[in-house]
Amino acid sequence: MALAVERAVMPDNALRNILRRVPPNSVLYYPGLDYGNWYTGTILDYSGLSAPNNGTITGATPVRLSSGLPVLSLDGDDYVEIADAPNLRNFTSFSLKMWVKTVSTSAYIIHKGSLLSNKYYTVYTDANGKLIFAYRDDNVLEKSLTSTNAWNDNKYHHVVAVRTSGVSTEIFVDGVSDGSSTAGIGTGSFTGADRVLRFGTSSVAIPTNYLTGYVPLPVIVPEALTIGWAINNCKKESWMLGV
Repeated sequence: MALAVERAVMPDNALRNILRRVPPNSVLYYPGLDYGNWYTGTILDYSGLSAPNNGTITGATPVRLSSGLPVLSLDGDDYVEIADAPNLRNFTSFSLKMWVKTVSTSAYIIHKGSLLSNKYYTVYTDANGKLIFAYRDDNVLEKSLTSTNAWNDNKYHHVVAVRTSGVSTEIFVDGVSDGSSTAGIGTGSFTGADRVLRFGTSSVAIPTNYLTGYVPLPVIVPEALTIGWAINNCKKESWMLGV
C-alpha cells in the first residue's frame, strides 16, 4: 500500500513519548506503542488498567504513516476484537473517540452488543456516509444521532461521540460539533451489552457490515468529554495523521 509522504518520520523515542500520554480515566487506549506485536495478532491497551482491554487482530495489516505512527489497514473483512469486560459497559455517560479514514457506507466503526438483551452502543456510517452514534441502554432507551455531514471522503477525521447521561448526545468531528440532541437521551447503563467489542465490524456472532479504512488512536472513556477536550486532542494528534 502506497502512503503519501506528508512529513519526515519522527524518531521513535519522541513519537513514543507523545503516545504515552494516556487520556485521563480511559478504559481503552490503543496508541500503537506495541506495533511489533501486531504481526502476531495482538494489540495492547495502554489505558493503565490492571486488567487491560487488549485486542485480537483478525486480518488487518499493520502499516506506518509518514509521521511514523503505526495504523491498522482494514480491508473490508478485517476487524479488532476485544473481550467483554465490565469496565466497557458499566457506565451511563461515556465517550468514544477515534480517528477515521474510510470510503465505506453502512459500515461499523465500533460496535459493542449483547448476547440476549439487545443492548448496544455503536458508531457507524450510514448509506450516505454520515456518522451514526446509536445506543440502547439497560432501561431499553434507544437513541440514534446522525451527523450533519458525510465523512467517508477517504481523509482522516477526528471523531468523538459523547453521551451525557440524561442531558445530551453529540458528535464532534475535527473539533467541531456535527450533530447534537437533548431529546430522549436516557440515564441507563450498558451492563446488558455483554458481547465482545469490535472495531471495523459488528459484534454479532457472524460479523457484518465491515469497514474499509483505518481507525487509529481509539479511546473509550466512561464520562462525557467536552468540546474543549475534542478540540485540544484533535490539535495534538492531527500532525501524526498528516492533517
